[in-house]
Amino acid sequence: MKLIFLFTLTLISVLLKSQDSISTFDKAKFLDDKAIFYDNLSFPRDMAIAGKSGMVVLSFRLNERGILDSLDIVSFSNETILNDVAQVLLSTRNKWTPTYENSKAIPYWYKFIVYYDFIGEVTSTTDAKYPAQTYFEKAEKYYEKEKFDKSLESINKALQLRPYSVDYFKLRYNINTALHLEDEARLDKDAYETLDKNVMEVIDIAAIGIVRTTTTTRSY
Repeated sequence: MKLIFLFTLTLISVLLKSQDSISTFDKAKFLDDKAIFYDNLSFPRDMAIAGKSGMVVLSFRLNERGILDSLDIVSFSNETILNDVAQVLLSTRNKWTPTYENSKAIPYWYKFIVYYDFIGEVTSTTDAKYPAQTYFEKAEKYYEKEKFDKSLESINKALQLRPYSVDYFKLRYNINTALHLEDEARLDKDAYETLDKNVMEVIDIAAIGIVRTTTTTRSY
């Protein structure tokens, strides 16, 4: 009986160690300067003239060697920006490290998101903020003042515009925790942990409609 008991304890210990090792995950890294994305993506003139914003979400697979070998379209608002984003992403085919799970290189699918934001009239380029950022900053201020209901309202608006933002979900997790909304907080935690693992890059491309100063007015 003692031998069986000792064997059982040893087996449990081995299983627990094995379970701990399964949680090891090392996300792939980009080997080049991320400025390549901003340098090769621009806001389409026709979208700027029409005052339209847009978004492209792509899913791409890195194989065991870190080579980008597959690309899928998740969503897009028009074909022009879809083609631009796809071409830039495909140009990075050999510029990634592998993904590792339990110290073993594995194939893995990541998301690549590009937001195109048309920003209306501003008083200076330094004041230019895309709408989601404005809602997020309002939510932060309300949270700091413990006005949690108003903070939740603002962060929900931000997430409608930026559904792939880790920081936005983290803030809503904190807000829901403060409001004792445990189920909602748990869902937000799951969301930001999943996004942090699966979203490789979020790029913001903005166009300013009009910059008004005391002496001049410039249009796009």
